[in-house]
Amino acid sequence: MAMPVRAQQPPDQASFVGRDAFASDGTRIGTVRRMVTNRDGMPMGLLIEVEDGIVLVPLQQVSNRAGRVILPLTQGEAEALPRLPPRN
Repeated sequence: MAMPVRAQQPPDQASFVGRDAFASDGTRIGTVRRMVTNRDGMPMGLLIEVEDGIVLVPLQQVSNRAGRVILPLTQGEAEALPRLPPRN
C-alpha cells in the first residue's frame, strides 16, 4: 500500500520577515523586509534590505536555520546582486 504524499507547507512570513540574512560564509548581509508572493499567495522570494538598497532573492535559494536566514551566496556575490529601484 502506497503512502499518501503530503503537500509541503509553504513557509510563513513570520519565519523570515524581520530576521537578519547571512551569506554562506557567515557574514551578515542585511534584514529581511518582506516576503514576495505570486498571485495565488505562494511565497516566491524575499526582499532583503542591504546597506545601499533592496535586493530580491528567490525563496528556493534561502534556508532558515536556527532563526538565521542563510543565502547560498558569499558576501561578494550578495554585494553584486542588482538593487531594486526605490518606490515612489
